[in-house]
Amino acid sequence: MTALLAASLSLLMVFTALLSGVFGMAGGLILIGVLLVVMPLPQAMVLHAVTQMASNGWRATLWFRHIVWKSMAFYVAGCLVSVVLWELRQKDPVVDFRLLKDRNFAISTVALFVLGFVLYGSTAALPLFLQTLLGYTATQSGMALSPGGLARNVRSSDFRLFY
Repeated sequence: MTALLAASLSLLMVFTALLSGVFGMAGGLILIGVLLVVMPLPQAMVLHAVTQMASNGWRATLWFRHIVWKSMAFYVAGCLVSVVLWELRQKDPVVDFRLLKDRNFAISTVALFVLGFVLYGSTAALPLFLQTLLGYTATQSGMALSPGGLARNVRSSDFRLFY
């Protein structure tokens, strides 16, 4: 991809996001149309997905307090049930939920999910704890937590050597 094409696509992304945000028009539809003209389908899909996730994620952040969480909970639960039912009916599913029939696999999957949830929660909560309750600045909080992050990175990259 040339620098001119990258700059043009960046401007197009800003324009289509502005179009969607200000006028409520289908900026994403225009973006995917142009992307499909200038690049192959797989790359266009990935670039469009990343752009849409950033745009919609930011919009959700801005409008966070206006989200109707009860409706969202029903929607997410319905989506999860639909995905499970759909995948169970497929001959060659993307996510094979039948593997969860094995008790050991199901327990380890749930344990790893809980571990990931706890680790993510602590990663999000520790800086807030340091800043709100202990009075650290954002820089001090980052400096206090950086050694732990570096140690985890070194340990996780070295982990494959130990088995």
